[in-house]
Amino acid sequence: MPKSTYYDRIKNDRKGKRNNSNAEDVRRMFFKHHGSFGRRILKKLLEIDGITISEDRISRIMKEQGLVSKYGRKKCKNVYTDKNINKKYIQDNLYVGLSADDKLKNIWSMDFTEQKINGKRIYTCGIISVNGKNIVGYKQSFKCTSKLAVETVKRAIEEHGVPYMIMTDRGSQFTSRDFFDIMEKYKILHSMSRPYSPIDNRFIETFWKTLKIEIGKTTLLTPETYAMVIDYYIHYYNYERPHSTLGYKPPCMA
Repeated sequence: MPKSTYYDRIKNDRKGKRNNSNAEDVRRMFFKHHGSFGRRILKKLLEIDGITISEDRISRIMKEQGLVSKYGRKKCKNVYTDKNINKKYIQDNLYVGLSADDKLKNIWSMDFTEQKINGKRIYTCGIISVNGKNIVGYKQSFKCTSKLAVETVKRAIEEHGVPYMIMTDRGSQFTSRDFFDIMEKYKILHSMSRPYSPIDNRFIETFWKTLKIEIGKTTLLTPETYAMVIDYYIHYYNYERPHSTLGYKPPCMA
């Protein structure tokens, strides 16, 4: 056997082993995060594990393996709460007027989202920490009411203490007397979005969009299974899912 053939075989064998190893690393990280991320985030996560693979190589491996990230698919529409304005209790957008120091305080953003599960609409009220990026409270119900909003705030306060401010939209659940009373009871500043401006409450709105994209279709779930999926996802989001603004660490581990 010519020397050139011998060394070419050794080189190709090594290259093949390296390529197989790269593919396994990419598949492992892809499925660890439930297929949510594409090449850019996968590259960052692999680097954290001490594995260096180029984005182009990751892209080729994903194509070869048939791996398609959820963010490469058609994004679902977000669902916003009722935009009717209750004239009895309206607050301005106080958040935009805060000083830089005040914006570093314990501020929460909350809202409702809905999904149609097995013919029934299920509403989830959630609260996210603006600076910590973690979900601090959530509750579900078949009705989108001020009672659900108040119970969610109470649960979050029990676990995380009283916040400096809570941001909401102007939905009827947040303009109710019940919600006003709990803000007054705990002396919490209440900042409301401008009419028809969900960007003012973008922190929780962004979370709902992320949740819906990463969970995917829910039409075949039962209400009980859907509740379990939400429980799992929020735990995953808080303790395992990397967050780019936190140096690709999970919110509760940053």
